[in-house]
Amino acid sequence: MTYLLKMILHKEYNIESDAVIGFVNDGTDDIMISHGWLEYQGRKIDVALANPNHGQRPGPVLILDQKFQDYGTADYSYHRERGDAGERAIQRLLELGDSQVDAMIQQKEKEHGFMVEIASSEKQIMEYLSNAQNGANYERCFNLLFGL
Repeated sequence: MTYLLKMILHKEYNIESDAVIGFVNDGTDDIMISHGWLEYQGRKIDVALANPNHGQRPGPVLILDQKFQDYGTADYSYHRERGDAGERAIQRLLELGDSQVDAMIQQKEKEHGFMVEIASSEKQIMEYLSNAQNGANYERCFNLLFGL
């Protein structure tokens, strides 16, 4: 969603924004979950946390740091880096010695790095959107959103 919104704003409205791949925390523990959002003039735009299908507690839709719709049960904090508390939380999980948990953490770390790399250029973002699953590429999503 972050990449799609960034490119719609850029291509269709000539509005420049930054895709940020960082972390969110729902306040229930120190776990930092990889997440992406847009920033426009230093203010957050985030439509993805409201989606209850992402496996996390739902949160509000943020438009320029304002809660536009609050569908959620969580008040997320945003972080560009995981921070010491988040790193310790990951370390505690790894110390459990559960191979499934270890594999999940490794996979999520890999995905986070991949998304950070994509966010570094609009060319990579468009390539990522062009190869979206189930044909949900930029053109199709734009047409669905705007009824074209």
